[in-house]
Amino acid sequence: QRVREPKQQPHARGPPVALRAAAGASAGQPADQPSSSGSTDDKPKTLLGKIKHFFVGSKLEKEKLAALGMGAFASYGVISNITYGVCLTIAWAGFVKATGTSPLDPGQWKPFLAFYAGLWTIQNFVRPMRFALAVALAPAFERVIGWIGEKARAPKPVAFGILMVVIAVCTTAGLGSAISILAPGSLAPLLNHLAGKPPAAPA
Repeated sequence: QRVREPKQQPHARGPPVALRAAAGASAGQPADQPSSSGSTDDKPKTLLGKIKHFFVGSKLEKEKLAALGMGAFASYGVISNITYGVCLTIAWAGFVKATGTSPLDPGQWKPFLAFYAGLWTIQNFVRPMRFALAVALAPAFERVIGWIGEKARAPKPVAFGILMVVIAVCTTAGLGSAISILAPGSLAPLLNHLAGKPPAAPA
């Protein structure tokens, strides 16, 4: 009697191609492309984008500030207020000395803005330094926010708002004092307006 030999099983060749493709798709990678971890370039490519980046800053910088918390935003605000305030004071005093009139006098605001534009542009070259300094001072401002929240018994967002109000008041007071010292009388049109006095007639 002839004994039937058992059939030999084929050698395992791995899962089918379709199965491998499905596994790759479930992992978020195309089946026919290798995985890559390259990063996208955040720098603008067009001329308009480069101009906007120069004056406004990049989205990456704002995202970094947001990731660092409220302290980074507060420190960056203080540093920006100081640098822009210094440039505004210099431009204000220089304009008064050069023209003999206040930027608040009738018809003088637009010439003053043109006078100030050069100093305002310079601020964009020091933006990286402002950002780096803001990151370095962020922990200190975080502690200040925490101290305000503890004393006022307020949540952190409220403490942050209180700090920003204090910063705004101090910045405005410092700016007004500096302009009054370096360009005496140049704020008279504003003060007269606040007091309800009619504007002085042009000479």
